[in-house]
Order: sequence, then structure tokens, then C-alpha cells
Amino acid sequence: MKYSKPALKSKTLWGIAMAAIPVADDIYSRLAELPVGTLSPKVAAIVSVIGLFLAFVGRMTADKPIVGTFSKDRSSSSILN
Repeated sequence: MKYSKPALKSKTLWGIAMAAIPVADDIYSRLAELPVGTLSPKVAAIVSVIGLFLAFVGRMTADKPIVGTFSKDRSSSSILN
């Protein structure tokens, strides 16, 4: 039985990354001095809500700690070690 999983298999981390897309789009549009972001406000809201929901589901259904990014149950590659 595996006691950990790679970060890329974490629904929580994928949800957080997805929820960050609209924020990154807004920052990019401000730094590049574009008149508007590349995502419309409706799309940004939808992506953000889906990402937050995915992060919530991932956190509520988590049963293994996350270890590394690509590791396969190797405790030596833990982010916290």
C-alpha cells in the first residue's frame, strides 16, 4: 500500500493552480499594460470557481500526504524533508 502520492496527482494542488489562472491573467494584463486580460470576466469567474471546488474536493477526499512532484513513494524526495 502506498502511503504518499506525487504532487501532480493531487486534486487539491490542481484546483489551486486552476483557481490561480484568472489572477495570473489579471497580473499579466496589468504588467503588459494591455487594455483587458485575455480571459473574459465570465470565463475567469468560472475557471476560478471550478478550481476552488476541485481544491475543496481534493482536500476533503485526501487520504495520503503529498510527496515531491514526480516521486513514487520515496520519502527522501519529500518537500518537507
